[in-house]
Amino acid sequence: MRYRMESRVRYSEADDKGRLTLPDLVDYFQDVATFHSEDTGFKNKTLREKRMGWFILTWEIRLNEMPAMGENIYIDTWSAGYKSLMAYRDMQVSSTGGKVYADAHSIWTLMDLNRMVPIRVPQEMKDAYGEDEPLAGEWGPRKVPTPEDLSKVYDFRVSPMHLDTNHHMNNKYYVEAAAKCLPEDFKIGRIRVEYRKQAVLNDVVTVSKRVGDDMTAVALLSESGDIYSVAEFYGA
Repeated sequence: MRYRMESRVRYSEADDKGRLTLPDLVDYFQDVATFHSEDTGFKNKTLREKRMGWFILTWEIRLNEMPAMGENIYIDTWSAGYKSLMAYRDMQVSSTGGKVYADAHSIWTLMDLNRMVPIRVPQEMKDAYGEDEPLAGEWGPRKVPTPEDLSKVYDFRVSPMHLDTNHHMNNKYYVEAAAKCLPEDFKIGRIRVEYRKQAVLNDVVTVSKRVGDDMTAVALLSESGDIYSVAEFYGA
């Protein structure tokens, strides 16, 4: 069962070229997944009272083009199946005329917030979300390889503005921090992101990159060298 959210690209979401920014695209994907859950009866507040919460493990985003400021868009999402403790969710941003701007394939897990361990998705939740066919095309493996020979680009400290309702750095900021490593004229065609460790308030995050022939890999690291996330950016 597909779930649709309608929106209009706001001026505050546009870059200097008048196009939706990458972090705001990620926000749309997160929002539509959240509202799907909210509108099927599994509200964030209800899940938290039951000490459960959805955590994203990885996603892959294919970009055709970013919608322009002021354009009306659809953001669709649907459950694309389950495997063990993992839930697959696909998403798509399109124009009202049917032009596809971006696709995303994501993998999530439902967490027991008391023990901080993954748990199986209850059948009543699966029934409420429904299930639809996954997006067509080939997608990369769940895990993104750890890049070697990284070069430090910059670091930053996690502030209250970075936090979400789980008191971790919001998913979009990992992508935003990684994308800052790209050349200004780099046109993104595909992104793969794996989240490994949650950054919390006052953590110092070191952003390092490795530039390859066909893609740029970026890792966000803790002060002790643990990896918060790994991203791969491929050109269009």
